[in-house]
Amino acid sequence: MSIASNKKSADWSKHVASADKATLEGKYEFAEATWMLALEEAEDFGENDRRLAFTLEKLSECLWFLNRLDEALFYGARSLRVYESVLGPDHHDVGAIAGNVARIYHLQGNYPDAEQLYRRALSIKTSTLGQQNPDVQQLLSSFADLLQTMGRPQEAAQLRTSASMPTKKQWKKTGTFAAYQKPEKSVAESKLDSPSTPRPPQSTDEFSLGANATFAQYRAEAERALQKGDTMEALRIWIMALPVARGTDENNPDHCYALESIAEMSLRAEKYKDAERCFQKSFDIKQRVLGKNHSAVGHAASNLAKLYYAMCDYPKAEKLARTAVETFESVEGKEGKDLSCALHNLATLFHVQRKYDDAETYYQRGMTMKQRLFGPNHPETLSILKSYANLLKSTHREEQARHLDECADGLITGTWKVIEINQSESLTSGWGQVSLDD
Repeated sequence: MSIASNKKSADWSKHVASADKATLEGKYEFAEATWMLALEEAEDFGENDRRLAFTLEKLSECLWFLNRLDEALFYGARSLRVYESVLGPDHHDVGAIAGNVARIYHLQGNYPDAEQLYRRALSIKTSTLGQQNPDVQQLLSSFADLLQTMGRPQEAAQLRTSASMPTKKQWKKTGTFAAYQKPEKSVAESKLDSPSTPRPPQSTDEFSLGANATFAQYRAEAERALQKGDTMEALRIWIMALPVARGTDENNPDHCYALESIAEMSLRAEKYKDAERCFQKSFDIKQRVLGKNHSAVGHAASNLAKLYYAMCDYPKAEKLARTAVETFESVEGKEGKDLSCALHNLATLFHVQRKYDDAETYYQRGMTMKQRLFGPNHPETLSILKSYANLLKSTHREEQARHLDECADGLITGTWKVIEINQSESLTSGWGQVSLDD
């Protein structure tokens, strides 16, 4: 490889790292500009270079989050063509991109093209992942909503009983298929009520703690890995910390913190069963120790609801979101910041299922509460205003929607609201929800 080629490859890698960091931080405008720089470098790699396909995919994803669907479609469709050329028509990553492009067509109202690509993505993903996989279920849910919108309710009912419009967090990344084929024993398959035997560190440079490390040291090491963007390393460290956190009595806050950390990392890696088991165990412990009417229990219920929301299992998500609302009502009374966020989450669940009357009830209640508690210009208030404006648009009340400040032009954000912990309300400061970004 020539010096010029080496430099171009290095420049591309630098732009990718910078754009990825900006995307993780939600700085999509900066990410877009940096992905454009990466694309300039990638164009010289050739049409059959996977780096070009990856760059096009990421640029399309960024524009999707910015609600610029025409541009997202342009780069997404081109990414699909390159992936087809490089990987073949039936590769799992081709299915992932096909599903993303289908979602764009869906939201643009181009239903015939959306249907064609939904069917193709489902064919590929079902053959590689199986029909019960959460990825497949998400696609089925969005496809069912498309068929419902096209006036084909019987076909929609055959696919899924809880059809939903596509949301931003349903965007799927390529390169994740290996996670489903990994032969290692998962957290979900292990016994959480007995000491775990995680894979040991690969080198002293990779992980510097000794056999007698404390929970606080494990936590600091995991948080450093997370700050570097190494989710899988953070997950591995948290699994190693689990026996220390559990100690001689599993009913303790450090154990719950470790379980929720493992669940959060597993959710990011789309290892849903692992996340479910860990979130559920933490929820059970908190209910048992603290009772049902405690803020930490509300946070644990919200964590589980968030997981089921990501999996498109809306009945389970709705049940737990209601539990979170009821718990915060018992703790905060008629008004509180945690309660306002829980109301927003429950409204979002109704909205995505097209239960518009219920969604409106909870949007209005949450919106009024957030305006009083956070102020009219706070991001929390603007976020629920946007969500409510989109509900009004969906129910053909455009004039009312225009009266809401900062109305959104796109769909529901799909972002699960993080509920903050008031440590003074806990029996001990350790019972709070783990503070990790979505």
